[in-house]
This record gives sequence, C-alpha cells and structure tokens, in this order.
Amino acid sequence: MSESNLVLSCRHLSILLRYVYPKDRLTCDLELKQIEQDGQCLREENIRSVRFSCRGLDYDEGHFIPFTFDDQAELVSAVELLKLADTYHRNSCDAPGYYQSPAYELLSRIRDAAIVDLPGFKEAPVQA
Repeated sequence: MSESNLVLSCRHLSILLRYVYPKDRLTCDLELKQIEQDGQCLREENIRSVRFSCRGLDYDEGHFIPFTFDDQAELVSAVELLKLADTYHRNSCDAPGYYQSPAYELLSRIRDAAIVDLPGFKEAPVQA
C-alpha cells in the first residue's frame, strides 16, 4: 500500500500531459480530445485507488469527478516531470489491477518520454 492517498488536482495531471502534448504542438481538436481522455483515464485510476484505500470517503463507486485540462499548465523539466509522475504513482497504485490499467500504461509512456530527455541520457554510451 502507498503512504499517500490523495485525489490529485487537474493541474497536476495537466502538467503530466503537457509534457507529451506541448502547447506548440497542439494542432487540432482531435489532440485536445485525446488529452481530455488521457486526463480522465489518469483521474479515474487515481480516484479508484483512493476509493480502495480509504473506504468510507465520499468517493463512492458512482461518484464522478471530471478532468478538465488546464491549458495554462507549465512545461517542466524531465526531472520535475519524473517527480510528478512518482507522486501520481504513489497516489494511484493501491487498487487491484493498477499495473494492468490503461492509466499505468499511459504513465509509463510519460515516464519514458521524460527519461529520454534527462541530461546526458542521449549522449551516454549503450552498455551491453
């Protein structure tokens, strides 16, 4: 079980998504719709984990908290993004099935994008 059980803000989730959907590359309504879907996916898994960990809270099975993309979310460094991704993971990993969920798959892709952007990563020799 994780030590944290917080429903994360739309801003937190928007910063995660902003990393893979930067402002200067948003070209169409389809991409904006995809961001909303990805954000809702992350939001629902986070709430599912909180619901599982803290039974008795107001996050009952029928409770829906919509994700709204914060288009003012800043673009952060790779290290900052990895810290935000870790916070998401710690607050979303308690419910059964998390590691097979679409949210975990999406978070893994976001983390992978940040890892490649870490200083020195691209220049480092490949070890066999």
